[in-house]
Amino acid sequence: MSDLHPQQNSAIVRNLLVLLFLLIASWIIWLHLQKRALINQENMAIRQIEAGKPAAAVLIFLQLRQQFHKDKDLQRIDRYLADCYLQLAEVPENSTEVSLLYYRRLFRLDPTRVPESVRLRLHRRDAGEEH
Repeated sequence: MSDLHPQQNSAIVRNLLVLLFLLIASWIIWLHLQKRALINQENMAIRQIEAGKPAAAVLIFLQLRQQFHKDKDLQRIDRYLADCYLQLAEVPENSTEVSLLYYRRLFRLDPTRVPESVRLRLHRRDAGEEH
């Protein structure tokens, strides 16, 4: 096999650099699109809260929580989940059992937002003192 001429070598190197640039640019664009999709999902969940549909928002936030990895993102999602669980726990039509279920989920995220009387009741249930 014959040696490549210097012009051919430079053309190959140039083509490889262009290919590398295109791959990196494509990867950056893909990452940006992924982030944008997560932001859109989060905004959709917030719109569900604003529309008075916290249960629908919980489903979206729980899916999002699995996709986020940074602490600040997880903390933000947990705050939204806590808001939803508090709204769901305080629905007047709920049975006591359903309300306590949502308060328990709220307690796991932010115990300070659970009323003291409910915290005591949850504690008694966990200890087996209440039926």
